[in-house]
Amino acid sequence: MKDIFFRKRVLPERQELKRSYDVVIVGGGSHGLATAYYLAARHGITNVAILEKSYIGSGGAGRNTTIIRSNYRTPEGAAFYQASVELYEKLSAELDFNLMFSQHGHFTLAHSDRSLVVQHERAEVNKLLGISSRVVDRDEVKKLCPQIN
Repeated sequence: MKDIFFRKRVLPERQELKRSYDVVIVGGGSHGLATAYYLAARHGITNVAILEKSYIGSGGAGRNTTIIRSNYRTPEGAAFYQASVELYEKLSAELDFNLMFSQHGHFTLAHSDRSLVVQHERAEVNKLLGISSRVVDRDEVKKLCPQIN
């Protein structure tokens, strides 16, 4: 499987634009690239231009971690989350490229009483929708992630 960390990076030269495209995508981040990929893979649309002001992946999508979170409050949001997880689980093999996807929990810290109420609501809705979710107290946060003070 290909891996971006174990090969020399060579940026492609800019190409001249054609007179027309079936689809023009503005932005070469994760959303733009995913759109181009699925247009080709699922719909056979390959006459696509991706316009990027810098280089592919130069924005936030190329520098930040991505969280596929499950704190949705609707059945539609929960279904979207589940479909996203399933997509990412298969995507590295489909692309023959190590996306470095791994599943870990995440914290959403409550900084006010209202925020804590919202966290409890989200956890309960997630549980009702079949998604593992819980609110932990300050002591458990310290045990799970001692770096948080």
